[in-house]
Amino acid sequence: MPFERHFKPWEQDKGLKKFFCKSKSKSGILNWLLQGYQLLQAEGLESSPRMAAALAAYRKKAGKIAFDFGSFLDDVIIPAERKRVKTSVLYDLYHALAMEHGWRVMSTQAFFAELEKRVTVKRHSTLGHTVVGHTLKPNGQNCGDGLKEVS
Repeated sequence: MPFERHFKPWEQDKGLKKFFCKSKSKSGILNWLLQGYQLLQAEGLESSPRMAAALAAYRKKAGKIAFDFGSFLDDVIIPAERKRVKTSVLYDLYHALAMEHGWRVMSTQAFFAELEKRVTVKRHSTLGHTVVGHTLKPNGQNCGDGLKEVS
């Protein structure tokens, strides 16, 4: 959300930064953040029309396509009994896609962690880490390559 409020000189508190640096203030700020987080977890957050408009304007200005890990997996693998896909092959596909689009590349550890959230990964004695119960889609069926339009 853009912060569009400008404070007039007589509205400004020049000692506020110094006040917030005090231990008592830091403790209070931390407690306030924790209470807010608990409230967020309990009640969620509804987007107002103003927030939605600001987000849409930001996305339009950025004009970017975002990487979506779930869409990437849907685009490159399909369920298949008694099949395996080497995690290194999936990482290589992801890495090539990220480089092509100029995205910051996830480390192999981060990629592996994301992978384990979505599919079953097991260590195979000769193949190394593999995604079990899936196979690569045949060439030509990988339409979206993990891209998701940001609108």
